[in-house]
Amino acid sequence: MKQIIVLILSFCMCVIVTGSPVFAKELSNYELTRKINELEQKVGIRDFSGQWTDRISISGLLEVEGVYEDQDNRDGTGEDSSDLNLATVELGIDAEFNDYVSGHVVFLWEEDDTEPVDLDEGYITLTPSPNWPVYFSAGKLYVPFGNFETHMVSDPLTLEMGETRESAAVAGLEQNGFYASAYAFNGDVDKFNDDSHVDNFGASAGYRMETQNFSLDTGVGYINNILDSDFLSDEGIDEVDDYVGGVTAHAVFSSGPVTFIGEYMTALDDTGYTDNGNIMEMEEISAWNLELGYGFTLAEKDTTLAVGWQGTDDAGGFLAEDRYICAVSMDMFDHTSVALEYFHEEYENDDENDAVTAQLAFAF
Repeated sequence: MKQIIVLILSFCMCVIVTGSPVFAKELSNYELTRKINELEQKVGIRDFSGQWTDRISISGLLEVEGVYEDQDNRDGTGEDSSDLNLATVELGIDAEFNDYVSGHVVFLWEEDDTEPVDLDEGYITLTPSPNWPVYFSAGKLYVPFGNFETHMVSDPLTLEMGETRESAAVAGLEQNGFYASAYAFNGDVDKFNDDSHVDNFGASAGYRMETQNFSLDTGVGYINNILDSDFLSDEGIDEVDDYVGGVTAHAVFSSGPVTFIGEYMTALDDTGYTDNGNIMEMEEISAWNLELGYGFTLAEKDTTLAVGWQGTDDAGGFLAEDRYICAVSMDMFDHTSVALEYFHEEYENDDENDAVTAQLAFAF
């Protein structure tokens, strides 16, 4: 219908232009095209008839890291080690051929983890109208549970505990700073003696705002089975007595050069589970991340210094009980940064771990 309206208006304009010698002289082809484009924008139609490069965008990330680690185990088995590796290669492709459908694909390679290349994300997003604030996405994606923002090189413990990538369907909206979403998927961790169904679900909501003096992003989230997260399911959790819900809350506040990040995540109950055939018990696992960052200029380069405290409770040795961490990063050139990070970890069984990581990153 919108295309018909545009054609009618365009035809009327052409009649006016060609039917009047005055207008024909004063209104060039360029002006005619510009006015037609204005009409298209008013009725919500964009021109996608250009080259394919105008409809497809490519992004990427390369991270090279050098790591020194010193493990001090209570049983005396600790050791120190060092390594140099290409930690991350990420290639993203986004395609948008009309106002209603877009596609997003990310290929990921991580040394000693995703070899060969892994399809990290691949999903389709539908919007009923360019002027509507709602959307629907389906495919392989990270469900909107948790924020996981950080200044550090290492992933925060909240991400380790709660990040969940599944083939899922997500419906959401964003308007006037408010955002909300709901999602469903068939998880990898099922109940004992239960059939496999699309019975995992969750929801999230939050608010973002930005002024000249400060910015704020705060939100909450719920998932009906937090034990289906990538990390916990990869640790050998196969089946559970019952699904264990999880909740998360975050706040990211910036004012001038100072940024504060706070996030908390917890399971809502204990549960029994099988780990490679062994019956185990897990209490109400939780995790948090608190960071304070300060941005400044050093040698005419944008630099950030950050300190943080991360931790878990009742993680059963899966994750560190306490992590004290600091990092400094600098934008050396356009799209290129360097970072240096140190952390000290303490575990429930009194094991300790210290690590220093240097990173060179290139994003485009």
